[in-house]
Amino acid sequence: MLKEFTKTMLLTYNIQLKTSPENLSFWRDILTQQHDCVNYTIKYILDNNIMLALKIVHHGLYYKLREMYPNLVSGVILTSMREAIQLIKITKSQAKTLGQDEPKEIIKKKYSMRLTTDHYSYLTQNSIKLIGATKFHRDTYEFILYPKVKELFEKYTVKDPLIFLRNDKLYLAVSFDVPEPIIKNDKILGIDLGCKRLVTTSNGQIIDNKKAKARKRQIRYLKRIFKSKKRYQHLKKLQHKERNFNKNYTHWITNQILKLPEATYVLEDLTAIKKTTSKKDGHKRTSHNNRLSQVPFYLLKQILTYKAQACGKQVVTVSPAYTSQIDSQTNKRDGQRVGCRYYSKSGLIYDADWNAAINIKNRFEHPISKEMDVKPLHYLIGRVSSITQMFTEKSLEQTMNQ
Repeated sequence: MLKEFTKTMLLTYNIQLKTSPENLSFWRDILTQQHDCVNYTIKYILDNNIMLALKIVHHGLYYKLREMYPNLVSGVILTSMREAIQLIKITKSQAKTLGQDEPKEIIKKKYSMRLTTDHYSYLTQNSIKLIGATKFHRDTYEFILYPKVKELFEKYTVKDPLIFLRNDKLYLAVSFDVPEPIIKNDKILGIDLGCKRLVTTSNGQIIDNKKAKARKRQIRYLKRIFKSKKRYQHLKKLQHKERNFNKNYTHWITNQILKLPEATYVLEDLTAIKKTTSKKDGHKRTSHNNRLSQVPFYLLKQILTYKAQACGKQVVTVSPAYTSQIDSQTNKRDGQRVGCRYYSKSGLIYDADWNAAINIKNRFEHPISKEMDVKPLHYLIGRVSSITQMFTEKSLEQTMNQ
C-alpha cells in the first residue's frame, strides 16, 4: 500500500527565553566560540583550496578545532564544519548567478547555532531543556510566548530549533511543519503596485490610507531636518521608527487584501524594477529612484505570500512588461498612458492603474485568467475618485499616532 505524502511548508517564529545571568553567559560563550569556529573553518578551506566535502575537511581540521575550542562538544564541531561548507557553497552560487567574481573572504556574521538532540530535550509549548555549564545536567528555560505560537505547538510538528543572540538576549527560532492548505477557490485577482496608490486591484478597488501617507511624509521631513543639523542620535531613532511604521503599514495593507474573496493574487515581478527604470533617454532618474525606494514592494510580497498560505490562498508573479501600456479590452499596445489615465484607441478613458491590474490578471497563465474582464470601464471616464476606496482609519489610528 502506497503512503500518501502531503505537501508541507515551514513557519518559523522567534521565542525569547527566560535566562539567568549564568545561563546567558554560558550560551554567549558557546555561540561566540561556534561563530569563531565556523569562520576559522571557512578561512582554512579557502586558503588551502580544499574540496567542499565534509570527510576531507574533517580529516584535516577536526582535532585542531577540538584543541582550539575545548568547550565545544564533538557535535557542535561537526555542525560548524557543515555550516562553513554550506555558507561557501551558497556565497559562490549567488556570485555566479549575479555574474560577479567569487569573494575572496567569506564571514559568518550572526551568533547562532542549529540545535540537535545532543543539546536539547523536552521541547514543549512552555519550555525547553538545554545543556548548561554543569556536565551531564540540563537546565530548563521557560518561553515568553504569544497566543499564536501556543496554537502552533498544539497543532503541528516541531523541527530542530535555532538558538541565537540578539541585543544580549537569548532567542529560539522554532520551525513548525505545517501542511499546505488547499486553495479555496479558482477566483483570481490582479494587483497593480504603485508609488502614489500602493495597491489597485483588477476588481476596481484601491487599498490606501491618507493618514498613513501623511505620517510617512512627516517622518521623512524630520529625517531631512535632523540630517541637516547633524543630530545623528535623533536621526537613528527616527530611522527605526520609519522602519517599524513601514512594517505595520504593510501588514495592514496585506490584511485588507486577504479580506477579498479571491484565492489567487497575481503580482508583478518587480525584482529589478529600480535597475531597469533608473535611466531614461540616457539620463539618470534620481527622483524616480528615490520614490521607488520609499515603497515596500518586496516586503509586501513577502508578507502577503506567507499570510496567504495560512489562509488557503496563493501569490503568483508575472512579468511587468508593458502592463501599463496595453489596453485591457483589446490586449493591444494601441493606447497611451498619461498620468493616472489611459487613453484607448477607441476614445474611452480608463483609470491607468485599474487597466494595468486587469492586464496583470489576464497575463497569469490560467484558463480563467485568459477570459476578458467583463466589468466595463466606461464609468471611469474623467475622474478616478469613482473607484471604490477602502479606508479603515480606525484600524491604523494607534500606528499613525506613534
